[in-house]
Amino acid sequence: MDIKAIENLNIDRVLERGTGKIIEQRPDAILVFDERSKGLMLACDDASVGEAMLERHLTEEHRLLMISNVALGKAMFKKYNFADGLECFQVASYSDEMPEVSGALDIRLAEEKDVPFLLENYDALSEEEMREEVKLGNILLGYEGNEIAGFVGEHLEGSIGLLHVLPKFRRKGYAMQLENAYIRKNMEAGFVPFGQVEIHNQASLALQEKLGLTRSEGTIIWMWR
Repeated sequence: MDIKAIENLNIDRVLERGTGKIIEQRPDAILVFDERSKGLMLACDDASVGEAMLERHLTEEHRLLMISNVALGKAMFKKYNFADGLECFQVASYSDEMPEVSGALDIRLAEEKDVPFLLENYDALSEEEMREEVKLGNILLGYEGNEIAGFVGEHLEGSIGLLHVLPKFRRKGYAMQLENAYIRKNMEAGFVPFGQVEIHNQASLALQEKLGLTRSEGTIIWMWR
C-alpha cells in the first residue's frame, strides 16, 4: 500500500499538514482521522484487512468516510447504511513547473464579507463550513474588473474544488485560470495539488485533461450520513 499513490493523496495531505491522526496502521493498510474535515480515511490493499479496521474503529460519530479501495467502499456503504456517497476519480498535478496564472482575472483571497455571495452561488457547503473555508484562506476569487466572475477553493480535507464561474462570464477560459491559480497556491505551500471528479462529470474530466493533470486509473469513494 503506497500512501503516495494518487488514490491516497487525501490521506497523504492531512498527515503532511498535521491535521491527520493515524488510528491504525500496518504495511498494507492505514486508517486516519482528519481533525479539520472530521473525515475518516481508509487505504488498504486487502479489503478484508480494511473491513476489519472499520469494525474496530468506525462509530456512529463518524459522519464522513473515504475509502480508496473502491470494491470495499461500495460494500461498506451498504453495510453501515450511509445516506449518500460519491465515486470519484482522483486527479493530480505532478509537474515541477508552476502554472502560469495570466489573463483577464484578478485573483484575490475571499474575505468574510464574501461569504453571502459564495453561499448564494455554491450550495454544497453549509454556512458554517463556508465560513471555515474562508477563515482558513481556502477560497480564491477571480475578478473581471469590479465584478466577481468566479471562484475556486479547497475542500477541508485538501482537495481542490468549489470551482464555479458565473454564467455571464463563461466561455472565457476562466475555469482554467482559477484552477491554475489554486494549483499554484498548493505548489507554493509545498503540496501535490489534487482534486476529485465525480465519475460521470465529463466536462470536469475534460478540463482536468486540458490542464495536464494525471487521472487515477481506479476510483475512490466518499460517503456520509
